Amino acid sequence: MSFKELDFLSPKISLYYNGSLYHSSLISVLLSYISLIIIVFYSICYSLDLIQRKNPDVYYLNRYVEDAGEFPLNSSSLFHFISMGNITFNFHGFDFRSFRIIGLNEYHENLDNNNIKKVDHWLYGLCDENASKGINDLIGVEGYKECACIKKYYNSLKKEYYDVTDINFKWPMLSHGTFNSNRNIYHIIIDKCNQETLNLLFNKK
Repeated sequence: MSFKELDFLSPKISLYYNGSLYHSSLISVLLSYISLIIIVFYSICYSLDLIQRKNPDVYYLNRYVEDAGEFPLNSSSLFHFISMGNITFNFHGFDFRSFRIIGLNEYHENLDNNNIKKVDHWLYGLCDENASKGINDLIGVEGYKECACIKKYYNSLKKEYYDVTDINFKWPMLSHGTFNSNRNIYHIIIDKCNQETLNLLFNKK
């Protein structure tokens, strides 16, 4: 193969010149080789970064959506659970006898005297198959059943708690989007536990 055959800079001509459709010159051949060397060099450099996972880049796109819709925080839409561990991702189980986790569709600062009984809220307990119904085969987190999932819903009008399997249970919602005036946020707080919460989570009377 002639070196001139690697010349990709010279334009095609309509007539054959020395048996070739290119009118190659020494300069165009040299520039072609230099370009190929540069391409190969940077291809290897970026490939090594990718293989060795160095210098990762993240690209994202933000766009405004007037109404993002409604998303229940359950296994059919936007499932979540809370785990507690250290920087090496060694998970530690939750001790609900020491503290409680509460979910609110209100900001904590908006509560009247911090009384959660005046608003609908959700209590978290240890995860089980009911919390992740329908996607249990997809959960591969070791120690998942020691993590925290939604277990109870409190209806502030009826002054009653309902278990996740109860027909009156209602999932929290994220609705419409941050900049929508009808947005519905979800706020998670951690508080010291009390006897009433213990009775609810551990089914004690």
